[in-house]
Amino acid sequence: MKKLQPFLLALSLAAGGCSATRLLAAEPELDFKPLFNGKDLNGWDGNPKLWFVQDGAITGKTGTDADTAIKHNTFLVYTNGTVADFELRLTYRILGGNSGVQYRSKVLRTGPFGPVVGGYQADFEAGKTYSGILYEEQGRGILAQRGQKTVVKPDPADPKKHKIEVVGSLGKSEDIQAKIKHEDWNDYVVIAQGNHFQHFINVVQTVDVVDEHEAGAAKSGILALQIHVGPPMTVQFKNVRMKKLSGTATARSDFDKMQSDWVPIELVSSGKTSSTETMAAIKVKLKGNEYFVERADGQSQGTFKLNESTKSMDLTSSSASDVPAIYEISGDTFKACYALRGAARPTEFKSTEGSDHVLVRRGSMRKFFIVCVGTVALLGFSAQAVDKKIVMIAGSPSHGHLEHEYRAGCLLLQKCLAGVPSVNAAVYTNDWPADPNAFDGAAAVFIFSTGGGGHPAIKPNRLKLLDELMKKGVGFGTCHYAVEVPKDK
Repeated sequence: MKKLQPFLLALSLAAGGCSATRLLAAEPELDFKPLFNGKDLNGWDGNPKLWFVQDGAITGKTGTDADTAIKHNTFLVYTNGTVADFELRLTYRILGGNSGVQYRSKVLRTGPFGPVVGGYQADFEAGKTYSGILYEEQGRGILAQRGQKTVVKPDPADPKKHKIEVVGSLGKSEDIQAKIKHEDWNDYVVIAQGNHFQHFINVVQTVDVVDEHEAGAAKSGILALQIHVGPPMTVQFKNVRMKKLSGTATARSDFDKMQSDWVPIELVSSGKTSSTETMAAIKVKLKGNEYFVERADGQSQGTFKLNESTKSMDLTSSSASDVPAIYEISGDTFKACYALRGAARPTEFKSTEGSDHVLVRRGSMRKFFIVCVGTVALLGFSAQAVDKKIVMIAGSPSHGHLEHEYRAGCLLLQKCLAGVPSVNAAVYTNDWPADPNAFDGAAAVFIFSTGGGGHPAIKPNRLKLLDELMKKGVGFGTCHYAVEVPKDK
């Protein structure tokens, strides 16, 4: 079996592992200023029959009566200054209809239902088409569809008109939409710097736009929130905060952009997605040309090198040969695709079953880090890609029938773990394994049982065995109460 990079092994921890996990706090949001106090609309201006504070959130709501059945799009305008170069963060929820965040915009007039605003808009909706796009309200329309990297240029035939060139892709629109929670809270980030605009929803970049159309581009303007004409709808915003940026982004090499601490938030292995909590124990630091991986049960390190002209990279450790990859950096998004088991360097950002490719999209502590694994089982820090064996022991019954069913608890856990790649849960329901080889190769031992003298481990030879296993690094856990089985099952 071929040896695999410890770095890649660590990135794929969510495929298995038995040690306790922990959530890592996001890094502090330095220099961000709150734009909403969570109590009232001080600093904002709009139609009070349509805009108000409910449950600590800015709320825009339309209805069916004469006052709330709006006939035009209307807005809640931020009145404490204009915006130019910034990073805006907020959380939104929408029930029906369409909405958006206006930036570098202007109030065009006041209509019967409140201010009418035009300008750049970070769009979102209750549907599945427009969330994340860059739309220019009362202007040039859609400047980038979801998943597009575009450049907006003057039309050579008429500089007052514009044309849009699609220069790259951030992913399929439907894949990005799948990350957006329907009728629930979602995180939106908007970055405007110079003529470069980026939108992110739930830490997934949705568009990347460079506006070179001087006749239409705006360098500054107001910030506003939208409710859209149409059927009754409700939209809410909270945690609205902004940081000012310099007007011109300092040119940084790809190598410099990678210098950061990273935490994983998602792993997809052969189409199966592991939870964020499972990945929370991993931390990766890239410093210089070295990488350092830390997790609950160990550490590893190695080196990497880049070829920025070809967007290729290679990772090396003392225990494995080079792992070839391709990568892409767009704004704060770092995406890479690795080739394992001696496969050729990938030519596209894709990992499918049997491809021996690992697709990674990641960001710094406060952003994102997504791992998609093909058929390769990658675990821990061992050099071999092998299954992690968990020995589960169900204690003898200690209560009445269907009460404290330790056997049922172990079998239920085994069923849950069956969906986790590279984890092998072996269940023994006779108080203690009769098989003398039951603990061979175990990564962890877990006992579901009663306490006190009825505990399966409370025998000298068994305690000694468990002690020896733990000294070798085998994890150990025990649990009481187990599972109550419904009497009608």
